[in-house]
Amino acid sequence: MVKIHLCDKTDSPHRPYFGRSPLSTRREGPGESSVNFSDGDSVSQINIHNKLKGFTLMEQLIAIALTSLLLLIGFTAVMNFNRLFRGIRLNASEDRSVLLLETQLTNDWHTSNEIRWDDQLTLKKAFSTITYQFEPKYIVRSYDAHVDTFRLSNRELNIKEVTGIRGLVRTLSFQIPTTNEHYTIQLTKDYPQFKQWEARGYGD
Repeated sequence: MVKIHLCDKTDSPHRPYFGRSPLSTRREGPGESSVNFSDGDSVSQINIHNKLKGFTLMEQLIAIALTSLLLLIGFTAVMNFNRLFRGIRLNASEDRSVLLLETQLTNDWHTSNEIRWDDQLTLKKAFSTITYQFEPKYIVRSYDAHVDTFRLSNRELNIKEVTGIRGLVRTLSFQIPTTNEHYTIQLTKDYPQFKQWEARGYGD
């Protein structure tokens, strides 16, 4: 008769081991995990996950705020550039208008035979007459049917007449203030036919 002795699995060196070897290279399949978490570990994982979600939301808010700030800075820079560019164009336009007015008036002044003032400046030439009307916000030049308007403010208009001859202009001066400059236009007309008479008048 053969006797069978029941013994603990650890007492028998020849008992087959059906468990997983520590050196096994088997990988866990989908849904499997080699680590088992307790209830405390699961709560910790949930807390970490919530913190990560909160941190991600905070990052998004910061990114939105920075983007809005950059857009605001860019928009402000563009508006300032446009304002500066418009100012430069306005200044250049004013300067061109002043130069054109000075050139035209000087040419008319020196080529005229007689200049008179009667609420407007009248320059008489041999076969034509040119007038200049000085208004506070603009100056109008009229030549036959042609009219030019210089949209320039003018002030301190000063007219000096030939001594003893009412309305005959000897000197004209006025100021034109612009955005960045302050122009003064001054012209003097010589009348050879009246020089002897004026000298006689001064002598008296």
